[in-house]
Amino acid sequence: MLVLAVVGSLGGCRPKAPAPTIAPERPAPATTASDGCGDGPACGAGLTCIEHYPIVERPSPPRHACERPCSFTGDAPCPEDQYCAMESAGAGLVCRPLDTTAAPPDIQRLVALAEVWSQVRFAHPWLATKPIDWDGALLRAIPRVRAAQTDAAMREAIGTMLAELGDPATRVVPPEPASSEATTSTTASEEPVTEVEGTVVVDFAKVQPWNPAMTAAIAEQLAKADRIVFDLRQWPAAFAEAVEVAFERWNPVLLDGMATLPTRRSRVFHGFPSEAMATSGGYYEAFESSAAIRVEGRRDARPPVVAFVVGDGQVLPGIALPLYERGRAVIVSPEALDARVLTPTAMHPLADGHYEIRVADPEYRGGTPALKASAITVDDPIARARTLLARHRIRPRSLALEPMHPLGRVMPSASASGAAPAGASPAGAAGPSPTEPPDLEHRMLNAIHVWSTLDVFHAYPDTRPRWSGALARALVAMDAAHTPDAYVRALLRLNASVDDGHSMLRSPHVREVLGTMMPSIEPRVIEGCVVVARIIDPERAGELQVGDVFSEIDGVSVVDRFVDRAPLVAGSTMAAHRNAIAWQVLAGSTEGTVPVVIDRDGERLAISMNRARRTGWPEYDRPTYERIADGTLGLVDLTRLTPDEVPAMFEALQNTKGIIFDMRGYPRGTAWTLAPYLDRHPGPTPAAEFLQPLIGRGSLDPSSGDQRTRFLTRLPRADVTRYEGPTVMLIDERAVSQAEYTGMFLRVANGTRFVGTPTAGANGDITSHVLPDGTEMYFTGQAVVPLSGPPLQRVGLQPDAWVAPTIAGLRAGRDEVLDAAIALLQ
Repeated sequence: MLVLAVVGSLGGCRPKAPAPTIAPERPAPATTASDGCGDGPACGAGLTCIEHYPIVERPSPPRHACERPCSFTGDAPCPEDQYCAMESAGAGLVCRPLDTTAAPPDIQRLVALAEVWSQVRFAHPWLATKPIDWDGALLRAIPRVRAAQTDAAMREAIGTMLAELGDPATRVVPPEPASSEATTSTTASEEPVTEVEGTVVVDFAKVQPWNPAMTAAIAEQLAKADRIVFDLRQWPAAFAEAVEVAFERWNPVLLDGMATLPTRRSRVFHGFPSEAMATSGGYYEAFESSAAIRVEGRRDARPPVVAFVVGDGQVLPGIALPLYERGRAVIVSPEALDARVLTPTAMHPLADGHYEIRVADPEYRGGTPALKASAITVDDPIARARTLLARHRIRPRSLALEPMHPLGRVMPSASASGAAPAGASPAGAAGPSPTEPPDLEHRMLNAIHVWSTLDVFHAYPDTRPRWSGALARALVAMDAAHTPDAYVRALLRLNASVDDGHSMLRSPHVREVLGTMMPSIEPRVIEGCVVVARIIDPERAGELQVGDVFSEIDGVSVVDRFVDRAPLVAGSTMAAHRNAIAWQVLAGSTEGTVPVVIDRDGERLAISMNRARRTGWPEYDRPTYERIADGTLGLVDLTRLTPDEVPAMFEALQNTKGIIFDMRGYPRGTAWTLAPYLDRHPGPTPAAEFLQPLIGRGSLDPSSGDQRTRFLTRLPRADVTRYEGPTVMLIDERAVSQAEYTGMFLRVANGTRFVGTPTAGANGDITSHVLPDGTEMYFTGQAVVPLSGPPLQRVGLQPDAWVAPTIAGLRAGRDEVLDAAIALLQ
């Protein structure tokens, strides 16, 4: 048995005259392992013999290959070392090995640099409060990192970039030698607490902060001491939380009366704040301050005097500030104190060593405190601390407080890409000129912006099989992008790697590459062919007719154009991706008449096609709502229906046997108005869950726990007359985003059935970012998850009755999907 190219490449559509084709999306049934594959041997277990047509004008001898078909619905998974590849101009949905190709060493270093830069971009509080040219810091770091030949040179290049923040708490830390003093215990005893000449010494290297029995036992010993030394040299600022956990039990025995501990202020992103468009997502960036903690002293006798011993990069517990201010604490350090002793940081690994990033600003009585070391020494600091305590006289101190910087969001602009390095081209910060691309550093800067934003804030991090390695591939492409066209194409390919139909780039240069001039038709991929599905404006459509199959456009094979455009356009499902590509296949950058070759009823014709600027979404030439099937059924065009028309629509169709909602396009916000007329539940009914990335508090990794804001949406209620008849919705790949949400709403409300083919699988709310070159970037900012049934992202609403249009039906003027819905209701 031979399975024809239902999932194969460039097969499936077979008009009488030769015409290039792209295969339909719906998978073919799998063959058995004993089936032969063309003239070759049988396929192995789990593989299917698929017929591929070459990417040339047909007829040509087909090629056969054993492939493993897959799907995004989970019923045809790939092996663990493979992913479900969406080859819109190739084999369809088939399993492909994960890309493990190693990038060149300099590109690998640039990827590591981008990861550091991205962490700082969204975690460091000063980038929201101070005029820091962080883009410029990256521009200046790129050539240094590319030239680095050793781990030490790489650390130095990254450290130089971090130094531009002016923050000693954010730094690169080299690996410690095995014999480093910092790793040597301060006492020979295995016990965390020892007493030396009347002074109790707590070696924090031996404390288990989350062991309540241990910390409680230590608290009992501290309650009896007059002088205490806390050796904190083993605990870097990245583990500040552990230090505070231990001191929660110890604080009450270190003071009398009440004391207020310092708070910490960190950046938090509730999704990515949109920069290029208004949005309903409610995204915002804010500062989050921890609540002030007041500690009540429980010391029966006079409280002790305390010494805190810190090393390079250690952090003080919060109780140190009120004790220092009251004159009851001294601080011993190997160098003059700076912000690090009060600043919690996040630690991230490098190939050799690690780097630390400030993730919060300490705040004490409304300002940033500054401390002075009581002693600076590296020779036996514990002995020095004991001496200071023995001689210490209690005198209150006045802390120097600097006002906190207010949060001030700086909106991006085309000039916000940092100072151009020496020798940069005039197009450096402003994007490509008509003849020159940006210089190399700016090309890479813009690619890193795309990657960083999507990597951190894309709402569906688990649906991006091609995302791993996407930045490395983009940087390689940027290195070779010596023309404006190559530069824009590299950006588009990176953006499309997220495999989300919401992801798009907009700029004059993008429009120049993709083309903005279109014929006055709606193209679709039907039966594997790029077909005229509808005439929008007969006067501007030229000689084209419904059902025409495109073979050549302006002397170029439609398949060649399809293959050229496929990597540049994002799509969530195969059908939606192919539909988006079909528009680009016909697009051009100039207005006017172009020659095309089409197939019409088996005859190959050379005709002309007019291109002009596309305006708006194509609408059907029919009433917004009407009675059909001898008045027994209602038909509603949801691409045209407005919320204020909904009451009149239901009144006009109230006594019909059923209503067909045509959702083969984009709606006008009617889901919330329609639902009360259809809702058959007695009380408030949850419809979907929204998930918004919650980024901040020191972590940008969405995989480290489920850090998302969650909220439910419910079907709206209203005092209206409910429609009791059954409802059907017509769907296909043109139903995207709000259209899919509308279908989900109606499914929950009354069990609306779907007829057609799956929707676009691009669900959620869009947000936007403006790249340094002025390009606007759009992507899914928050996810929408059905409370029952399969997910929508990369899957789409699934039809209850699978009906796809045919070329013959188009040419005959039939709407086969609508006919099937009518038959279903009757």
